[in-house]
Amino acid sequence: MAKDEQGLAQFNSKNGLVQVVADNCDTQISSQRGQKSTHSLAMIITQAGQPQSKSVGNEIISERIKNLKWEETKASKLSVVDVNVQRFHDRKQSDMPEGTAKRIVPTIAFLARIQLSNQRAAAEDFEFLKSVTGKDLCPEYDGINMTQVRERGKQPEKKTTVLYIQFLDMTLAEPDAMKTAMVHAQHITTLTGREWTVFTCDQQLYKVVA
Repeated sequence: MAKDEQGLAQFNSKNGLVQVVADNCDTQISSQRGQKSTHSLAMIITQAGQPQSKSVGNEIISERIKNLKWEETKASKLSVVDVNVQRFHDRKQSDMPEGTAKRIVPTIAFLARIQLSNQRAAAEDFEFLKSVTGKDLCPEYDGINMTQVRERGKQPEKKTTVLYIQFLDMTLAEPDAMKTAMVHAQHITTLTGREWTVFTCDQQLYKVVA
């Protein structure tokens, strides 16, 4: 596998958790040559970065996403990492080691915290819908959230650094595809200095290897 020094250089295990997230990617492309479809495995590597604001003297300035000009978008290039296909030579359904899966009863404090979070989220969403239907020039949903953050005296959450990894064009129902994805995830997270690999996927992909 070739190292993607330019892309992975922005990740460092000392700055927080580095994890790889994988999911299905279904794309329909309509062109002059007809309609084509693809069903691949898309992966990204993520890490929580620096806060979205910085202090200049006594003033706090929020960093904003730069708007690229048309000439700059044409000059942008995506980093590509070579992926070696791995073959799975074991049973498709392996036995779960004893003690790995444990069932526990959540504490009352944990359940209460979830209930309060759901009630607050529902109330804030309802207030946003009222603002959209009853006010002129209502800001978008992100703008409403930012206003609430500032009114409560909190700093914006840390932005997440994201690097898109090359599509894996394999049959996702086969263990070969998931083994290839997990081995590649282990490789690129090792390049960031992490000893352990955190690989996140949905239940349908997990079922292929579990």
